[in-house]
Amino acid sequence: MIAKRGNVLWVPKMTGNLTNTMIMAFDTSKGHGKNVIACCATINDTFSEYLSKTSTFANNDDKFNEMVKLSFEIINNASKKNQKCTKEIVIFHNSCSFDQVALFKNFFLDTLINKLSETFGDQCPKLSLVMVNTKTSERFFTNDNRGGANNVQAGTIVADDIVS
Repeated sequence: MIAKRGNVLWVPKMTGNLTNTMIMAFDTSKGHGKNVIACCATINDTFSEYLSKTSTFANNDDKFNEMVKLSFEIINNASKKNQKCTKEIVIFHNSCSFDQVALFKNFFLDTLINKLSETFGDQCPKLSLVMVNTKTSERFFTNDNRGGANNVQAGTIVADDIVS
């Protein structure tokens, strides 16, 4: 799911039991007179199968509508494929300013929850939202044998510690 940055595709190894969970992420591209929203989501319990969809939008109002549409299509397709609705969906999206969080909640999350509730009733999945701040200033380097510094290898994961 991080191949956009040129990294090798990898499947996370989960330490807990996350069966029946979907991981979903959005990205937006604006330019050349066209705005595109992309959604990618896992559609199996091992997080090794993905489904991606894209759509164009004119403005932020349309963006939220397209996000709901893409999310619902992916969730619905995964439910048909797996013959059951996923129990939980973890959604990753770029962070936004505080005043935009309310808009995001009202026009995307609440609308998606209502649509999922209408469709799946008691089987409606729980949603968790992770707002990702991509504007960081941290830099990581490795030491070489001559006392110099090198960039870390592509795909290095940083959590509380360096984990790969």
